[in-house]
Amino acid sequence: MARSLTSVLTLLVSVSSLLFSSGCASTQLTVDSNLDGAPTTKAFYIIPGNKGVSSDDLVFKEYKRYVTNALVKKGFTPTDDATKDFLVITLNYGVGEPEKSVRSYAVPVYGFGGMAGYATYNGIGYGGLARTVAPPLATMPVGYNTVVEEETNYTKSIVITAYENLMSVKPGKDGNREAPMKWQTRITSTGESSDLRDYFPVMIAGAVDKIGTDTGKAISKNVKMSENDPRLCAIKTGRSC
Repeated sequence: MARSLTSVLTLLVSVSSLLFSSGCASTQLTVDSNLDGAPTTKAFYIIPGNKGVSSDDLVFKEYKRYVTNALVKKGFTPTDDATKDFLVITLNYGVGEPEKSVRSYAVPVYGFGGMAGYATYNGIGYGGLARTVAPPLATMPVGYNTVVEEETNYTKSIVITAYENLMSVKPGKDGNREAPMKWQTRITSTGESSDLRDYFPVMIAGAVDKIGTDTGKAISKNVKMSENDPRLCAIKTGRSC
C-alpha cells in the first residue's frame, strides 16, 4: 500500500531534523596572542580582570575553571602558594554593543511555462487513432524580488594576560613586586548571539593551542564542534572524554 503524502513528508522532516541536530555548530574565532619570552615558571593563579568583579563571582569562577583546564592541558600548574614563583593571570571577558547591518539579495519569482510544443503519437496501443499530447507544464523564472534583511551582531571577547611574579624580585616601598607581562592572548567571536556563557568554553576550546604563544598576527579560525566534542568536554570537565 502506497504511503500518503503526509507520511512521506513527515518522514523527510524527521530525518532532516536528526541530521541537523547531530551536526556540528560552526563558530568563527579571531585569536591574537603576544609573547615576551618564555616564562620561567609554569605555576599560575587566576584573578578577575574585569573592574568590579570579585574572585567569588559565580560567573568568573565558571570561566576561571575553563581557562584553568585549558592551561593544565598545555602543561601549566595551578597554585595557591604565594611564596614561590608563579604567573598572575588576569581574566577579562565581555560582550560588545549590538552592531546592526543591512543586506539585500535577489530572489527569483517562478511562473509556469513549457506550452510551446506538442507530441503526436501514431496510434500504437490507441486503436490506430493518432493522439496529440501536451507536455507537462514547467516552471521558470519570470522575475526577481529584492529581499532586505537587518542583522544584529555581537562581539564576544576573552583576554587572558600573564604576569610573572618572581620571588627574586624585591618588593617596592608599597610591598608589591613588579611583575612584568609575559604574554597576552585575545580571543573574539562575532555573531548573532550575545550569550557569552554559551560561547565561552567553545572559544577557549577553539583557541587553546594559541593561548600563551606568539601568533605573529591575528588568526581567523572556523571552529566546528558539537556538544559531545571531546575538545569541548575536556575544557568543561578538565578530563579526557
